[in-house]
Amino acid sequence: MKNSMKEVADLLGVRIGEKFHIKFADGERLCNEIYYFTENGITGPDAYEFQDDWDSYLIRILLGEYEIEKI
Repeated sequence: MKNSMKEVADLLGVRIGEKFHIKFADGERLCNEIYYFTENGITGPDAYEFQDDWDSYLIRILLGEYEIEKI
């Protein structure tokens, strides 16, 4: 199966490696951390202890519950 993360990032208006914040659909930032896409999905701060949340963030972005705010 082909890796489609580049196409997912493009669909969401960012490039692989381009930094962004995640915000709620109402415009409030989820937090002030910086995230970006890799070929493996969304990646964020290395010190973040709940890295499993990143998959949830991607799903919520795709569902329209969260949005990407370019930096």
